[in-house]
Parts: sequence; C-alpha cells; structure tokens
Amino acid sequence: RFRLFSNNSLFKNYPASTSSLQRTITVLGNEVSNKLNEINHTDEKLVISGYCADPAIVRSSASKIHLFVNKRLIYDRGLISAIFQAYRGRIMKGKYPLLVLYIDIDANEVDVNVHPAKREVRFYNARKIYEAVSLAIAGSFTSDRKEDSRKEQDQDQQSNQPPLIFTMPDIDEEEVKSSFP
Repeated sequence: RFRLFSNNSLFKNYPASTSSLQRTITVLGNEVSNKLNEINHTDEKLVISGYCADPAIVRSSASKIHLFVNKRLIYDRGLISAIFQAYRGRIMKGKYPLLVLYIDIDANEVDVNVHPAKREVRFYNARKIYEAVSLAIAGSFTSDRKEDSRKEQDQDQQSNQPPLIFTMPDIDEEEVKSSFP
C-alpha cells in the first residue's frame, strides 16, 4: 500500500498490489488495462522493464510518464527523448505516451548527485542507455510482447482480486476527423 500526503491531506492512495502490471494499471488508469505493452531488455550492466500504453492512448501532458532509475523516481530529458524516438510516427506531435519505465543499472554507471533533490541523474554512457530504452519500447509494440502482457493480466484477474472496471469515453467522430489535416 502506498499513501502520499501533502499539507496533511491525502494526495494519493494506492492499495497493495500483487504485480507490477497491476500497480501500473492503478497509476496509469483502468483505460489502459487491455492496452499495455511489456517493456523488457537486459544486457550486462542494464535492465530495462516496465509497461507502455499503445500509441492510440496519449495525453496532452507528460504527467503519465513515470521514470525510475535504481528504484528512484527521476526526470531525464534524454530518456524523454528516447521515449519519443520509440513512439516516432506512432503519436501526433504535442501528445505524450503513458508509461512506467524502470532502469536498473550498476551504481558506477550513473551519477545521482546532479540535482539537490536527487530528481535528475547523469548516465556515464548516456547514448547507450537512451538507445537501449528506445529500442526496448519500440520492441514492446510487437504482438508477442502484447500477448505476454495480457496473459499476466489474466492471471492477476483470476487470483481472488475483483475484476477491473473501465469505461470507454464518448467519442465525437466529427471532432476527431476535424483534428486531422
């Protein structure tokens, strides 16, 4: 269970979760529950994991992009750029994907003392990291990874947890058509 208070008021309240997929759905929203792609990449000093939403699900702000390096919530312009590189040609300009990305890297390969709040990091081999992130996310859009993600979700739902409930928003077809040139 995770609870966040701000000025003595409850700001976020997430129930206990049995899997990273279930936690991701809780954080990103139920509307992505059947539209998540698993991100998975491993090499000698780097493990990249997480979930990203199908390119059809976007937001007008970056508020649903969550980046973690060695379990620390961070912000990194290079990682954001790598994410957009992976989504290039899949989302419209000015739109942002939804994702939760975990990077586990040898502590000697990253400097966490860049920013006083420890929110920013510096990778010593940034190009390699950014390329791996971009390729891992782009690779998550293949049908094999989608199927693995959905199987894990089905297993979560079969285990004594209540089913997820989500509704599709009403879509004005004329408004959608008019937004394209």
